[in-house]
Amino acid sequence: MFFFKFGARHFITTCLKDPTVIYCLLFSLLFALFVGVTTSNFGSLVRYKIPCMPFYVIAMYIIYDRGQKLKSSLVTKAAI
Repeated sequence: MFFFKFGARHFITTCLKDPTVIYCLLFSLLFALFVGVTTSNFGSLVRYKIPCMPFYVIAMYIIYDRGQKLKSSLVTKAAI
């Protein structure tokens, strides 16, 4: 959704500029990768997903908020 609404360029620049987003994305993606590789039981995958999801959701909300601010600032500049 973020790629289509704000573009891939904005997504990548937001991820690289904000250390909170970098941390949240790295933690959630690396944690999910290592848990998925090392766990063969699907029931435990569901339990291990719980620490990963809040960080992923926080990163997505921050990126979405930055995109909304960027979009509103562009509309304001175009109106002037």
